[in-house]
Amino acid sequence: MLQLLTPRIVLRFALIAVAVYAPLTWLYPRGQRAYAATFCAVGNAAFAQFWLWPEASVDFIDLRADDVTEHVNAKLPARLPRGFVLPRAEGVRDTLLVFQNRTTPASPGFLRTSSRVVGYVPTAVLVSLVVATPVGWKRRGWLLLWGIALVEVFIVLRLTALMLHTGFADADKAYALFRPGPFAADVIARCHTVLADNPTFAYVAPVFLWLIVLLGFEIWASLRHRWRETATQRHRH
Repeated sequence: MLQLLTPRIVLRFALIAVAVYAPLTWLYPRGQRAYAATFCAVGNAAFAQFWLWPEASVDFIDLRADDVTEHVNAKLPARLPRGFVLPRAEGVRDTLLVFQNRTTPASPGFLRTSSRVVGYVPTAVLVSLVVATPVGWKRRGWLLLWGIALVEVFIVLRLTALMLHTGFADADKAYALFRPGPFAADVIARCHTVLADNPTFAYVAPVFLWLIVLLGFEIWASLRHRWRETATQRHRH
């Protein structure tokens, strides 16, 4: 497929990708509550035990849900102090992350993030690219399956970088898991800058993930063709 690209095919691909991404962008505000709830549910399943440190956990709470304080209290070993004000939803920041270190249970941490920037945008970009790919629908289905899987891994890495830099690896936080040295702190800061703090990366990364999956299928198809030819030749001999 890659060797058959022409300006007309490339233009058609670009137009279809834009045509698919535009309504997905339009739909998000109308389905924000549903997506944020799904984002929180998946986040809770993935980070109920912080995958790098078993003694830590992160809870995802939809800031636009009813009784946010009660949701937070349900996650903590002790109720929040009377008069404690939780961060509120603001702009695209609609999700509250509750950090907990089991060795310091009385010192949780709170951080707002965006289900749209972290999860929805890279997923929508990936879907748009797959739908626009000039291959058969069966192969597009496989591209979508593997692409979504890679996007989920990317989202986990984005969140991990965010959680480390702003909490679990921050020596000033009471719930920090460790105090990194200068080199480790610099690596964590750079990963955070690239993966989590740069909003344009949510648009760029899915392009590379789509290319990885697409090239992987092309390589697999080529290898399978060669294996079949080799098997046929051996059978003839």
